[in-house]
Amino acid sequence: MYPVVKGHMRRVKVLQLVASSRGGGATHVRDLALGLSQDDAFEVTVAMPTDGGNVSPGDFSAAGIPFEVVNIAGGFPWREVRRLRGLLQRGGFHILHVHGSRAALFGRLAAATIRSRPRVVFSIHGFATPWYSLVKRSTYLALERVLQLVTDRTICVAQAEADSFLSHRLARPERIDIVPYGIDVARFARGTGHTSALREELQLGDGLVVLMVCRLNVPRDFGTLLTAFSVVRSEFREVHLLIVGDGPQRGQIEGLVTRLGLADSVRLTGFRDDVPALLALA
Repeated sequence: MYPVVKGHMRRVKVLQLVASSRGGGATHVRDLALGLSQDDAFEVTVAMPTDGGNVSPGDFSAAGIPFEVVNIAGGFPWREVRRLRGLLQRGGFHILHVHGSRAALFGRLAAATIRSRPRVVFSIHGFATPWYSLVKRSTYLALERVLQLVTDRTICVAQAEADSFLSHRLARPERIDIVPYGIDVARFARGTGHTSALREELQLGDGLVVLMVCRLNVPRDFGTLLTAFSVVRSEFREVHLLIVGDGPQRGQIEGLVTRLGLADSVRLTGFRDDVPALLALA
């Protein structure tokens, strides 16, 4: 229900919180905030670190969306949790929408200490906990069960993710919703121009390109990917594998590429903001 004051609908104030300006989570927050800002029913504020990612304050300023810098990308920033608590209280937000595990941790800790807290929505953006080590997995699952006490809705991007979350008894089924990612198709429909310069930059030659765009972390199975690619490479010598993104498993992936003898045919690019052009290569 939208808040109502003296018979008139009041705009719903939403704080979108994500723990990094890098990757798909930040891109999703950007697209979601820009979309909501076009609806008169909502008043949106975005909070995230400015850690050099593909999303920046400038993405929101043109739309008049307030932007708050919160440094929660690393460590355990108690000071930032207190700042978030103050921001929630001063802003009078009706909804706190947290994206990813770090934002969900710090955002919910901040909200839990407010007497009249906002409704809390948690978008998972990849449930990786089942692939952690036993101690880390057990700790994260126990913590999530506690934090679900201050979570009004949990959003999964697919039925498989919801099933995994439910299998660990982390939330009641009626509090989970499945909302597939929205894609800005216009960004990918625009012409990308000639790809020759990009091929030259990435040293791809004229052969086929296999492309993967993701965060370099579980549950992606890079071992199977690279082993399969080595078989393809044995038959098609001019093919290249392009892995776009970054994450904690990058060093392991680079080591496996070397051990499999694929250093001349696999490229790890890190984060890039020209994904539509890269897709045109594949």
